[in-house]
Amino acid sequence: MGRKVKITTLVENTACRGELVGEHGLAYFIESTEDKILFDTGQSDLLLKNARQMGIDLRAVETIVLSHGHYDHTGGLATVLDEVRQVDLYMHPAAPEPKFSCQKGQQSREIGMPVPAVEYIRGRRNIRDIIWTEGPTEICGVFTATGRVPRNTDFEDVGGPFFLDADGSRADLLFDDQSIFFESSKGVVVILGCCHSGIVNTLDYVAKLSGGKQIYAVFGGMHLYNASDERIERTIEAFRRYDVRRIGPAHCTGTKAVAKFWEALPDRCFECSAGTVIDFD
Repeated sequence: MGRKVKITTLVENTACRGELVGEHGLAYFIESTEDKILFDTGQSDLLLKNARQMGIDLRAVETIVLSHGHYDHTGGLATVLDEVRQVDLYMHPAAPEPKFSCQKGQQSREIGMPVPAVEYIRGRRNIRDIIWTEGPTEICGVFTATGRVPRNTDFEDVGGPFFLDADGSRADLLFDDQSIFFESSKGVVVILGCCHSGIVNTLDYVAKLSGGKQIYAVFGGMHLYNASDERIERTIEAFRRYDVRRIGPAHCTGTKAVAKFWEALPDRCFECSAGTVIDFD
């Protein structure tokens, strides 16, 4: 018998249950037959509060995967590391590096991993092992982290004015951006963090890594809130080309892009707010 996988959205910009709270961030609790995995941690201790409301004990987590090093995906890491016993931490080597947003005419803003999280990583607080995901990396024998995603499309970019320094002199190409995927009975399931590599680049890479198998479901942040109409349309066309059956645009996808997804593919889209639970075989 194959493993069952249950995925619960702990943190997202919105919440679908009255007792839960949303924040600008993303965190998923992933349960398979043997494993308890946390994919991203939101931007605060909210994931712990939402988890308690849903009866989820994060002390059972033994694996944490970070999609990239921005604060809204790593801000709850220190809180979680205070709760767990020992975990394996999967992330790209660039994730803990300083990161900034430098909008023209505005003061630069630090948007990287919070200092407590970086210090916990350096001190290996409740961390059994750190696995650097520079390339495709197997997780718990079921899931795969893409590692650095090749950038091949001519219409996708990182989605904002991101830099490695406060002066805005060194562009951050966010090579730490990664997604995770696994094979279900209906096809490949892709879980996104922010997709700074570009969602089409990511789908193309997952298709390659999975040997061209059917991509059944894709959900999470697609970072299209600054995207042009052309980029959004070409993105939706890629979803059609891959015949993705379940689509959950969330977090940084942006209101305009989410609306266009629901308009173009209404029978395939679903809400992915905090409190959403999805089961796969």
